[in-house]
Amino acid sequence: MQVANEQAVFESTDVSGTVIGYFAPKMFQGMAATGYHLHFLADNKSIGGHLLDFKIKEATVYLQPFTSIEQHLPIDNQKFLNKDLDIADMHDQIQKAEG
Repeated sequence: MQVANEQAVFESTDVSGTVIGYFAPKMFQGMAATGYHLHFLADNKSIGGHLLDFKIKEATVYLQPFTSIEQHLPIDNQKFLNKDLDIADMHDQIQKAEG
């Protein structure tokens, strides 16, 4: 996964916007990034993306618990079915990208 190695990092201060994300317990590693996975979009759309760290002065928080997960896989795609995945390496790359 080159994404983890090439992830651009930007810093900004005094920006208002929207944070959206989810929390996934460790048992979902591989299907989702475990822990908190957050993204940000500034109100003026000047900056946005994967959120690694932040401080909040004021916020309104909305929560939506999920009780089910549905995953669709391309089972008609022979290349997908034949792919030899290195699960341990994928886990390490996800951890590196998520911080």
